[in-house]
Amino acid sequence: SHPSVLAYRAVVEDEGDVCLVTELADGGDAAARLRAWPDGLPPSDVREIVQSVGSALAHLHGRGWVHRDVKPANILFVQGLAKLGDVGTARALTSTARATSTASLAYAAPEVFSGQFGPAVDVYALACTVYELLTGRMPFTGSMTELVHHHLTSQIVFPADMAPPFVTMIRACTAKDPERRWTVETLLEWVQDAQGRQPAQPEAPVPPVP
Repeated sequence: SHPSVLAYRAVVEDEGDVCLVTELADGGDAAARLRAWPDGLPPSDVREIVQSVGSALAHLHGRGWVHRDVKPANILFVQGLAKLGDVGTARALTSTARATSTASLAYAAPEVFSGQFGPAVDVYALACTVYELLTGRMPFTGSMTELVHHHLTSQIVFPADMAPPFVTMIRACTAKDPERRWTVETLLEWVQDAQGRQPAQPEAPVPPVP
């Protein structure tokens, strides 16, 4: 239970099928908003989404869970507030079983392809989501094989007009090495800074502009 996590109201079973009943997302999801704003949402709106979804992730991570499928379609709006939905993909960090990837490929962190997972995969996916919300396009595109290759080896190319604070944040949150990414707590520090300056975290150096 958290203000930024879509609330579940009931579980209904019918002839072997299970349905989860949630609170009504009267504002649709972020993917639908992108269809209405194909060139990207206003940066102020994106910052509010990062604040809300980041808070939801901090709540999950603090209780030993990783969402594993952060993307625009799983960010829903309830009375104007962005909430993280589809927590059915979440996985406990205490699990000893080898992880299988449930992440949508366009937002999948490099380590998920080797069966690893941790809070850093959610940070990576949220940063890819932010890129898409700002530009109207995903950071990497292509076939399944090409997407895997890009996530493993390619650097994101940023449009010239993207605000530098967002460039800094996305770069720091999509480092190939999960140990070098910002934590969700650092991400929340960034979004709470009215000027969007980079918070101090030495282990997350920002690479030069390609």
